[in-house]
Amino acid sequence: MKAIIIAAGEGRRFQDVGAVKPLTPLNGIQLIRRVLSLISEAGATEIGIVTGYRAETLEQELSSESQSLPVHLHFIRNENWRHGNGTSVLAAEQFAGEPFILLMSDHLFDSSIVNDLRAQPLAKDGVILAVDRNLSNPLIDLDDVTRVLCQDNRIQVIGKHIEGYNAFDTGIFYVSPTLFRALAVAKEKSLSEGKSFGLSDGMQVMADWGKAEVFDIGSRFWIDVDDREMFEKAQKILSEQNQSGAGMRGRRLASG
Repeated sequence: MKAIIIAAGEGRRFQDVGAVKPLTPLNGIQLIRRVLSLISEAGATEIGIVTGYRAETLEQELSSESQSLPVHLHFIRNENWRHGNGTSVLAAEQFAGEPFILLMSDHLFDSSIVNDLRAQPLAKDGVILAVDRNLSNPLIDLDDVTRVLCQDNRIQVIGKHIEGYNAFDTGIFYVSPTLFRALAVAKEKSLSEGKSFGLSDGMQVMADWGKAEVFDIGSRFWIDVDDREMFEKAQKILSEQNQSGAGMRGRRLASG
């Protein structure tokens, strides 16, 4: 199984926690190493890491990771990372070449989500997004999370600021290469409007084509570690798990 991890952004909201977000230790283990362990546990053997901001630092730090995990790492440099995370996904098109799992370097999750997501029937020109339908999840930052409006397990609308929604984007995708074509369409539109473009713009194109489905993660754990508040929540959760000896499987806190 191939996986792509997006690790190209500057992480401005995270600068008071760590200068290079993916390399910031969370309870002693760097964020991106936690993601690498999770996706390796889910069966990935070839992992492309898209770098941009402080790319040399990140690549040098992770260059020995294949020696400690049963995976082979490929570094994909995105020189256009300032123009949105859609550019980072597009940068990985040549590496992908087949259906793959797409992840973010700052999202932690129960690895069983990936296993169950991959078990879903993926159309040869489709994409499946793992979504959280628990709108009262205390681990959600409503000011930053990408919102999703689903109907009959298909995405209708996706974006950070949509008004009507019934699920959250977890940042875990099972993707066919058709997504790259959708991103190219979104990129052309954004450039004509003088805007940067994101992965969600490409996902909206897929939705408009009727090719974007969703998979409900149920009560399983995930968190976007995007600022100090979420970092501290993740610290607390992991500390509790270490004390209890429990893993992240099925974890969902009743309060932050």
